[in-house]
Amino acid sequence: STLRHAACRPAGRAIYGLFAGGTAVWAAAALAGTIFIVFVVLHARLSTRLFDIERRMKLCDLGAQRSNGSFRSDDPFVRGDAFVDDEHAYSSDLDIFGKASVFEQMSTANTVAAAARLATWLAPPASHDVIRARQTAARELAELAPLREELALAALNAGREIERDAKPFHDWARAKPSYQGQLPFVVIGALLGVAIIVLLAINAELPAPFDKAWLGAAALQIVLVMSQRRRTEPVLAPVCVKQSPLGWYTDVLRIVERESFSDPALVSVRERLVPSDRPTASHARAQ
Repeated sequence: STLRHAACRPAGRAIYGLFAGGTAVWAAAALAGTIFIVFVVLHARLSTRLFDIERRMKLCDLGAQRSNGSFRSDDPFVRGDAFVDDEHAYSSDLDIFGKASVFEQMSTANTVAAAARLATWLAPPASHDVIRARQTAARELAELAPLREELALAALNAGREIERDAKPFHDWARAKPSYQGQLPFVVIGALLGVAIIVLLAINAELPAPFDKAWLGAAALQIVLVMSQRRRTEPVLAPVCVKQSPLGWYTDVLRIVERESFSDPALVSVRERLVPSDRPTASHARAQ
């Protein structure tokens, strides 16, 4: 016990000195804390920059492998295994989908919708006009290497670590409102929230037992939320933080929105994202 007390004395003296040292000690502590925070921020920025460079190097390496025909993937999504159709007139014979396929060499898709769009371009035969239009757009994009790199990087950062399928969100966006007729519950919930804030603000001035009134309001709020969970969960789940694909597209949308194109197909895509009478797609998504 004596040894333990002796060991604690230096720490106690240091703490006492910090509090009793006056302005100079506190100024030094504040300066040290500020310097530490600055270095933390700089380290975070450097780490982000290094991560970005590594992703760009990865993209360049994958592009080089695709160019020389050496790229191979064990990912069924990248190979397009879902689109293999043995009954198709030519896709199996020409290795359009699957291992060491045309799709595997071409696809940089990061969502199910993008992969499906490429598959529809490779499997069904296209008309002469459609082929020429795609070739014209591809020629313009071929000259915009920085744009393609930024788009690929944004998609790589967003799509690989999260669920690729945006169909649940698309279904949710197109569905009719499923929480109609529940306005009373919304109003009651809002009023309870306001009541909790007000009661907490004046809590010190309330006599007992009214100083615990905010707990009753909070309990009612919890009961209300739990009673409506079966109705609200289908509405909120597709756009909650873990499931919503809203955040996937923000950087991609902004990159396309600030670019200028001359090809009609590319111009049409950009015009849908930057309408003249409504906010841009990225701005609307942020709202």
